[in-house]
Amino acid sequence: WLRGTRKDPPTLDETIAHENKRQQLEKKPINMLPTSYGRDAAQGGTGKCSA
Repeated sequence: WLRGTRKDPPTLDETIAHENKRQQLEKKPINMLPTSYGRDAAQGGTGKCSA
């Protein structure tokens, strides 16, 4: 989920923010298609998390 151009490790705040986003995605209602979520997770969450 790290941005490709950044060489610095994520700060503590960035790590916490990413974990919160990931947990919110997992808590979403089941009407969300599991296949689309699995595809995002397989890509390391590069879609929404790193935007």
